[in-house]
Amino acid sequence: MSKAEKAYKYSVKPLGYFFILGGIMMVQIFFVFPNEMWMEFPAPFLHSVFSKKILMVFVDLLFLFIGIGLLKRFKPAWYALLAYISIGSFWLALGGLFGYFPNQQLPGYMLAMLVLVINGGIGTGIYFITKPTFIDTED
Repeated sequence: MSKAEKAYKYSVKPLGYFFILGGIMMVQIFFVFPNEMWMEFPAPFLHSVFSKKILMVFVDLLFLFIGIGLLKRFKPAWYALLAYISIGSFWLALGGLFGYFPNQQLPGYMLAMLVLVINGGIGTGIYFITKPTFIDTED
C-alpha cells in the first residue's frame, strides 16, 4: 500500500466521515435550537435570528462539501478544510481579544494565544497527515 493510500485510508476518509456527521448534526441543531439560543450564536455582525440561521445553513453546506470532497479526493475540498481551520482560529482569537465571549474566564490575550496555538497545532497536523493524499502522489 502506497503512502498516499495509507493517508487516505487512515486520515482523510475518517475526517470526511466526521465532517459529514457534523453537517447532519448541524441540520438537527437548526430545527431544535430555540430563538433565544440563536441570539447567542457567535456572529456579532448579524443581529436577527433569520440571518444567523442562514449563516448556519451556509456553514452546514460547507461541512457537507468538505466531507464529501474529502471522500472523493477533491483537492478544492482539502483547501476549503484548511481555510476553514485557519479562518475559524483567527475568528476565535479576535473574539477573545475584543471580549466578545460574555463568560470568558481568561484574559483576552491569553484566550487568543491559546486558540491560535491549539488550533494552529491541530491544523498543521491535519495538513501534514492529509498532504500525501492530495499533494504527494508517488511513494
